[in-house]
Amino acid sequence: MNGLEETKVSEGNEAKSRKLRTLCLFSGCGGLDLGFMQSGGFRIVAANEIWKSAVETYRLNYPSTTLVEGDITKEETKQAICARFDKEFCEAIIGGFPCQAYSVAGKRDESDPRGTLYEDYIRMVRRLRPIVVVMENVPGILTMLRPDGIPVISWISKRLKALGYVVGYRRLNSADFGVPQARVRVFIIAWRIGSIPRIEATHDEHGRYGLPLRRTLRDAVEGLHCIPMDHLRFPEKMLRFFKMLTPGQNWHHLPEHLKTEAVGDHTNWAGGGTACYRRLSWDKPSPTLVCSPIQKLTTLCHPDEDRPLSVQEYRRIQQFPDGYKIWGSIADQYAQLGNAVPVGLAKAVALAVRKALPDDPREDNPKKVRLLSNGISKKGPKVLA
Repeated sequence: MNGLEETKVSEGNEAKSRKLRTLCLFSGCGGLDLGFMQSGGFRIVAANEIWKSAVETYRLNYPSTTLVEGDITKEETKQAICARFDKEFCEAIIGGFPCQAYSVAGKRDESDPRGTLYEDYIRMVRRLRPIVVVMENVPGILTMLRPDGIPVISWISKRLKALGYVVGYRRLNSADFGVPQARVRVFIIAWRIGSIPRIEATHDEHGRYGLPLRRTLRDAVEGLHCIPMDHLRFPEKMLRFFKMLTPGQNWHHLPEHLKTEAVGDHTNWAGGGTACYRRLSWDKPSPTLVCSPIQKLTTLCHPDEDRPLSVQEYRRIQQFPDGYKIWGSIADQYAQLGNAVPVGLAKAVALAVRKALPDDPREDNPKKVRLLSNGISKKGPKVLA
């Protein structure tokens, strides 16, 4: 068995003794999978991914998981996934379907085919009828509309409710769960038995409520200075501006006469566009990791060195073990890690979800759905506490 699958649950995690048989869709390089495994309450028995680089990464790290490589929109791929559960009940489906169509940093194109993959996710739920479903995406999904004008979140909720699930969602910042990165994501959770998952923060920006402070970039990369770094390079034109900035600064701190030259029309950005020429701070969580740290509008420059964050630093910030293998070119490695769900955030969600379910869900007949009186309203999904 792979070492990652033997991760021990520390005392106090309150994970259940029995691990639920789980399918991960859109698994990418495995961040959501690893967090759910580390919770001690889930066993990833099957996964699906189409991107070749991520497929190879997954195989390197999870050799005992059945990985179905292929397009989830194709019937043959769906059948191959379902075949893995011919002889055992699929108890959980998790996954973060592609977010490009919903991201406010993107075009938010309702006709983008990547924006309808949640439909195939629901089709898999309909076929396998797991006890619990967890869907992850960017906050933009809460305001995105389908071509027919129906909010995506309402469409998802309606379909899951029709299948007998109670549905809720939470908007979570990974920095509130011990991740050294301020990354906001939405988790849609649906369950057929059990109670409302209570997802409680473990860290606080100001140390309130007796919680420890958020972890910082410095905390994340401590000790990496002795390890060779794999990274892309900033163009010389960009380096000229970075050399004028100190940790925690961005293009707003450039000399006034150079701002237009540096960012062009983006000087008029609403909100200030603070991601341009961004040199990170040691004493704060990293900003959201992006698929490429050298894009002018979303740069991620090392606090002291005139280079972008390295692949190794990305891996630490996303909380993958140093020994976690990432396959592909440097550009592909950045993209896989930038797309991943932070491991600590996934683990926190998994712990809350598993704790809300019976110790052994098989003792509850899944056909006898126990809906909660304070579950979903007719207007849409419940915002989880």
